[in-house]
This record gives sequence, C-alpha cells and structure tokens, in this order.
Amino acid sequence: MGDRCLRCNACTINCPVARIIGADVFPGPRFFNNISRSLQWTDFEFLQDTLLFCTSCGKCEEICPYDIDVCPTELRKQLFDKTTKVPRHASLLDTVARTGFAIEGELAIARSETQDPDVLLFPGCLVGIRMPEVARASFTLMDVFDVSFAIPEGWNCCGSTVAKLGAHELSRQLREKNVQAFEKVGAEIIVTLCPGCASHLRCTCDGFDVYHIVEYLGEVVEVDAVAERLAKHHKARSISPAAIHYPCHVLRGGNPLSKTYLHRLAALVAHPVDTEDLCCGAGGGVLSGASFLAKMLRERKLRDIGPIEQLITACPFCLINLREGAEELGLPIRARHIVESLADVIFR
Repeated sequence: MGDRCLRCNACTINCPVARIIGADVFPGPRFFNNISRSLQWTDFEFLQDTLLFCTSCGKCEEICPYDIDVCPTELRKQLFDKTTKVPRHASLLDTVARTGFAIEGELAIARSETQDPDVLLFPGCLVGIRMPEVARASFTLMDVFDVSFAIPEGWNCCGSTVAKLGAHELSRQLREKNVQAFEKVGAEIIVTLCPGCASHLRCTCDGFDVYHIVEYLGEVVEVDAVAERLAKHHKARSISPAAIHYPCHVLRGGNPLSKTYLHRLAALVAHPVDTEDLCCGAGGGVLSGASFLAKMLRERKLRDIGPIEQLITACPFCLINLREGAEELGLPIRARHIVESLADVIFR
C-alpha cells in the first residue's frame, strides 16, 4: 500500500464483511495490508481468527481510488506456515491432497471423448461431484450451439481455494496436473462453469484462452446468436421476473463485460431484475471456515431479493450457498445456474 494510500478507508467502509459484523471484529483491508507490508505483527492467533473472514470478493480493490492490491487474502497466504488452520480448512486441504478435489465424493458426470474438440470444458469440483445437472445443462448448450468439446481426462481441482488459503505448493501441484491433462486434449480454449475457476486458471495456465461460460456465450458464441438459436425452441421468453445474483468473480474477474453478458443471457429466459452488489459469503473459504458468517451474508442477500421467486446466478458456490439459505429461511426462491435456465428453454 505504501505512500500511495490516501487513508480514505473506502476499502473497509465498502467491505461486505466489515459492514455486517463490524470493523471492531474484522478490521478491514487497510489494516491487514499495513501488516502485510511490515510483517511485524506477532499476534498470529488474532490474525488467524480474523483473516478467515475474508470472502476474497475483491470489493476493496475495486473501490480503491488508486487500484491498490489490498485484499486480505494476500496476508493469509504469507502467514500460511505461521498460523494454525481451523479444522474445516485443515480438512479441506487434506481432502484436496488425497483426492485432487476440494470436496469428497465421486465424479458424477461423464462424456464420451471428442476428437479435436474446439473447447476444453472444465466442470470444477462442485459441479463435477455435487451438481451434475449444471454440467448436463452446459452439455446441452454446447451441442445446440454446435460447439465440440471434451472434458479432460485426469482433471482435478483448479487450486483456487487452496491458493487463497496460502497452500502454494499444493496449488502448484494441482496446476501442473491440470496443465498435463489440458495439453492432452489439444484445445486451446478452456470454458469453465465457475467464475472462480476461470479467474484462477486464467492467472495460472499460460497458453490457454480461459472463459467462464457466460463470457464464452457472450463473446464467442455471441448473445444475439444464442437468442436466435433459442428462438427456434420457444416462442417467447418468460415474463416472470428473475433476480440476478452477480457472483463476485463475475463482477471483478477481469472481464468488465461479464455482468452485461449475464444480464443479457438472463433476459432471454425471464424478466431480469438486478440486485444490489452484495457478496453471498460463499467465497474465500468462508463457507467452510466461518459458516456463521456465510449464513449472515447470504441471509442479507436473500432479504435484498425480496418477493421474487426465481434467482439466476453463474457460480456453483453462490448457488449452493443461496439454495441452502433459502431453504433454511423458508423462502420460496428457486435458485438456478444460468446454463440450467437456458437449457430449460430448449426442452420447454
């Protein structure tokens, strides 16, 4: 941060975590960035307890007038070997080391090999193991839009979550295994169903063009072409309102048009209603390491949605968190991944 910092404190004022639990509990990005520059702080127990609250939403860096890298996850990475992991984070790291995936379970998706595919489809841990319906919906869209694709044999976790926790070596191992699997496929384009995977692979896998599915449909297939193709399968879009939850990695994942693409794609299947930019609490290991905070953040998000019964998003972590929250609160909100909503039109 150095002398460039204006001390305006905008990063902390706009931090979703500091706003909901208070800066006295979570001091905020500026505080942690000051520590990361000096590393003279010795109360590692305090840092351990507070750093795990960062959802890595990126709001602090977006709001900074000087574009300073202030996200507290950077300090968490530096202190990885000096702090004790909370039990569920330790368990997550063990699971990744043993299985290659961030969650336990068998892969629930299968797809026959395609020779010389245009696209390498990367499902991600949550979709691959717990949300095969999202993967199947993406298969449908790829087939309808005449995109040949293959799921790489031997793929594993992208490494985003373990990297945010600071497990650099494990993240490196995951990257190397994935690159080997990717190179065997031969395609130079990677399409993911998770914006967190897209952001991480984009930064760690040189030689590939990485797109989140929303970016791919928006830029490569093009939204107008999607609309034209979908029009062959239904007469008109639904006029029912659907709230859109923009995942943090869609809003701040590097492509400034991603939000527009998601809105336009949602408009093909419903009447889209934008919601406030509120992190749902599923990122940065918060869902596993500080579930109480994830529940507070998702409840605030769900209350903001109001009486709308449809919710469209584009991140499997946001999706599972918001689904669980709606069920817990007894709200009649049906949350779906954008690819599910688009695929539904084809079978309407």
